[in-house]
Amino acid sequence: MSSVMEKLSQKIEEMLAKIASQRQEIESLQLEVSSLKAQNEAKDTQISSLYEEIASKDRGFEDLFAKIDKGLHDSGDSENTSFFNDSLLDSKEQGL
Repeated sequence: MSSVMEKLSQKIEEMLAKIASQRQEIESLQLEVSSLKAQNEAKDTQISSLYEEIASKDRGFEDLFAKIDKGLHDSGDSENTSFFNDSLLDSKEQGL
């Protein structure tokens, strides 16, 4: 009977040790998940900032091209001097 009690006691101790180990592992994994969530949020913020920067640069290019086009229109023959006038480009290509 003593042998059975010893084996039972040993098994219970092993199970308790395994439970404690698993609790530590769960806690460690929860901390890792929290850390990864924070990193993900930081990356999302960085990506959002980069998209805003790209949009701002696109607006800057659009403004620059509009100024170039306006300057070409204001400098003389507006129909043939437009930087974006496809007919001007087509006529020059046909002349080549």
